[in-house]
Amino acid sequence: MSLGSLFTQLFSRERKVRAAAARRVLVENLAQRGEHAFGEVAARTALTSHTGEDGPTLAGELRGVAVTVTLAESADEALGLMTRFTAKKEVRDADSTHTRTVTLGPKPSALAGLFKKRAPIGDPELDELFAIDASSLDDARTVLDDRAKRTLLSLPDRMPLFLDYRVGDVVLDVSGVELDPERIVFILEWLVAAASESPDGQEPYRG
Repeated sequence: MSLGSLFTQLFSRERKVRAAAARRVLVENLAQRGEHAFGEVAARTALTSHTGEDGPTLAGELRGVAVTVTLAESADEALGLMTRFTAKKEVRDADSTHTRTVTLGPKPSALAGLFKKRAPIGDPELDELFAIDASSLDDARTVLDDRAKRTLLSLPDRMPLFLDYRVGDVVLDVSGVELDPERIVFILEWLVAAASESPDGQEPYRG
């Protein structure tokens, strides 16, 4: 190996170490701010907030639906942290005769889209922005109703990365750390309604 190549490798390694250190500082700072936001939500609702080794967590029950909000590192390093919302409601056997599933994510590149064709659901805005898979077209339209669309399109700085809907169990990942307590509850209220299969449920908290 030439001396020039050795210097190049050392410089590249040092740059990666500096970048990793800067990322850790950023993640820690965002986690602290997320802890504060979760605490504000807990003070307004029946939810509880605590911080453990994996960072801050907001959890509890809203109208019979178990909800959690956590922070996680995105699989895409360029996106950094993401905020994960979950809502889960126990489903009785009588309620689960139909298995409705809907998943949603960012629209793939034109090249990737060639390998998996998805049928549009008939909503121009959602079809333009997201790749949507569902157990049926009717199921997609039922889950992604006006309230769902309003919520998903109201997050310009929190891009929806992944939505997974199954009867009584909903997961939503959005990019970045959501620091607005009002919007945290806004999203949770929608997920609670979706998990309960009551799209016209209680409107988001405004305090």
